Amino acid sequence: MKRIGKKKTAVTAPKPRRARRNTGRKRMEEALQRSQAELKAIYDHAPIMMCVVDEERRVLFANRAFAEFAGVSQAALRAGHACGVFGCVNALTHPRGCGFSSNCADCALRLAIEETFMTGSSHRKIERRLTLERGSLRRDVVLLGATALIPAAEQSRLLLCLVDITARKQAEDELLASREQLQALTVHLQTVREEERTRIARAIHDELGQELTGLKMDLRWLEHGLEDLRDPRVIPLLEKTMAATDLVDTTIRTVQRIAADLRPAVLDKLGLVAAVRREASQFQQHSGIACRLTGPDLDPKLPEPTAIACFRIFQEAMTNVSRHAAATAVEVDFQTPPDGLVLEVRDNGKGISTGLAEKAESLGLLGMQERARALGGEVMVKPRAEGGTVVRLWIPKTGET
Repeated sequence: MKRIGKKKTAVTAPKPRRARRNTGRKRMEEALQRSQAELKAIYDHAPIMMCVVDEERRVLFANRAFAEFAGVSQAALRAGHACGVFGCVNALTHPRGCGFSSNCADCALRLAIEETFMTGSSHRKIERRLTLERGSLRRDVVLLGATALIPAAEQSRLLLCLVDITARKQAEDELLASREQLQALTVHLQTVREEERTRIARAIHDELGQELTGLKMDLRWLEHGLEDLRDPRVIPLLEKTMAATDLVDTTIRTVQRIAADLRPAVLDKLGLVAAVRREASQFQQHSGIACRLTGPDLDPKLPEPTAIACFRIFQEAMTNVSRHAAATAVEVDFQTPPDGLVLEVRDNGKGISTGLAEKAESLGLLGMQERARALGGEVMVKPRAEGGTVVRLWIPKTGET
């Protein structure tokens, strides 16, 4: 009978310690290589420009975006010096000729780099316009941040991150130009409108007013003639004539009011202070809202466009009070400090909601702001702490005032 025993298994001798150490080192090297490859891929394909410089201002690494912007290869960037970042290849120069050179004490970009080498980090937003030497093309860049990679190391390295904002700056310039054109158009339209209002007001007051006055004189003559007849049969005619005379008087007053609304004669004859006082008095009479005005006794010498704009802004402010404020009292403060003109309208109504002045439907408030802005001034509309709303107009003093 065969003897059944345990199957013998081959015993593998353990690997030497050196072999195990080499295997672990190889795995770590492979992991390091993968990590470096991933970082390089991220670095090269990043949408912003990045480069690493040393204390000698040499470019050690530069990603693809940076090299494409400079118009050279990454290898060429590594071969030069990074004085002021782009000076490494002398590819970009400043329009005024400083070229971001290392001896440019006023170069904010260079100063940011120097500060980073000293402190370890700098995240100042610095915009600069650069010109490519290889052509007349100008580009704008912004320094997003400069950070020391190993601040405590003996040989510090700096990571610079920059963005090409040429398209954004062009859009901003176009938007600014468009806004300036719109403001110029607004001023032109307001000027044309005031001129047309003045022409219509004078035509109504002079021509229509004279014709109505002549009609009234004829009716008065007819009225006296009918009275002289002393005939009972003409009494109905006399009554009709007297009613027509009263109607002409009412029409004349209406014409005068319309002409004054279009262009107050008192504004041209007596000045802005008198026009504001008259408008405040009429506002109180028509609305029943108590109106108290404080202001200078003498009219300030203002150019005609300034006086008209101030008066129209005041009119719009008073109109808003009567329509929307539900106020019972209004205070108007008209002052002429040395630096310009200040006009405040304060009411005790329900107050304006925050942000209403910026809404597109608030055309009256926007019109006030545009008029003031055209003169270099501003209009502030905000709720009062004690209730109500305050409208404050400030117009700077000019050489003509």
